[in-house]
Amino acid sequence: MKRLSYILIIIGFLSSCTTFKSIKCGSLSTNTYLNFAVDTIATYDTIKQVLISSAKHNRYFEDSKFSGGRFNNETIGEYFSRVRGDGALLIVRNDTILLEQYYGNFSELSPSNIFSITKAVTSLLCGIAVDEGYISISTPITEYIPELIDADPSFKQLTIEHLLDMRTGLDFVESYGWNPFSKMAKLYYGKDVVSQFKKTTFQVSTR
Repeated sequence: MKRLSYILIIIGFLSSCTTFKSIKCGSLSTNTYLNFAVDTIATYDTIKQVLISSAKHNRYFEDSKFSGGRFNNETIGEYFSRVRGDGALLIVRNDTILLEQYYGNFSELSPSNIFSITKAVTSLLCGIAVDEGYISISTPITEYIPELIDADPSFKQLTIEHLLDMRTGLDFVESYGWNPFSKMAKLYYGKDVVSQFKKTTFQVSTR
């Protein structure tokens, strides 16, 4: 009975461990949202009522071939077909949908991680906040996360603009390979992002 109790305690401990979560959940993909708590911000129908489909259909992103990165002189559709991946491409200007295309098994109702789309949405929200006078992009981030000063006084150099421009000067390797012991795994599956942020050092000056 004691042995069973010890096993259950160990399993419970490991289940809350970042490394264990990384091993269990694997590398990042469009389906890793299933490993986190989710909530609905707005229904799809509500969003569609706001946006207008364009009468002019520009096939540039559908027909053009791209090279570099993961692309091998191929269209976006050919890329997703080659990697057998799911994905979506949505281009919106003002209130108009210029292009809405789905690849693989994806449809307009498919849930997915949004990955770097978060940066675009955050930038848009910051732009609105600046326009309405709530914030200034020249404000140091330590005004909002003062505990970073204790980690490294250099954090006072960082401004909102540095973060938006992705030029913080922090020494960090953004590697998405499957390594349950990496800093990226701790950021992705860990519970304390600020704590991990405080452990980073500056590689170059942000000025």
